[in-house]
Amino acid sequence: MQNKKFQYPLWVSCILFSLVTSLAIAADDNVAIFQKLSPTTIAPDLSLFDLKNQNQQLRDYRGKVILLHFWATWCRSCLAELAELQILWEKLQSEGLVVIAVAEDSRKSVEAYIRANRFNLPVWIDQYGDGLRPYNVNVFPTTYLIGRTGYLEGMALGPRQWTDSAVFNTMKKLVVLNK
Repeated sequence: MQNKKFQYPLWVSCILFSLVTSLAIAADDNVAIFQKLSPTTIAPDLSLFDLKNQNQQLRDYRGKVILLHFWATWCRSCLAELAELQILWEKLQSEGLVVIAVAEDSRKSVEAYIRANRFNLPVWIDQYGDGLRPYNVNVFPTTYLIGRTGYLEGMALGPRQWTDSAVFNTMKKLVVLNK
């Protein structure tokens, strides 16, 4: 009988490589929040309407650290994560952090959820996916870290525990160091 080695399909190897190379973009922490992105890519501009039906432009937030968070009301992990992002935003907005929650959903569904949970972080509506395409979003939730100069610095696929003390401290360092 011949001894056959088990071979992983290519996609399994790619996933494992991606997980192993996920990095925290912070000085002294080993907390993996974001996968590091090329520091030469400027964040694509978005033009979407918020819950007050006002047109918002991503470029208007240049000079601040931005967490651009793509989510949907039908995504259970997105809903749990949104509550944590609300807390993170409340604690770090005075340091210059902006959290923009881009909802891939109807205005009616998003308004009902936001109102029921008494959230007040910025929420933009992207019912038809216009904001998803330039960011190649195909997993919910997806979060991008955008530095003060407008460059993409990191990407997080899937939910994160933003209020976990290690994650929160890493985010605080990122915001403060990015001044």
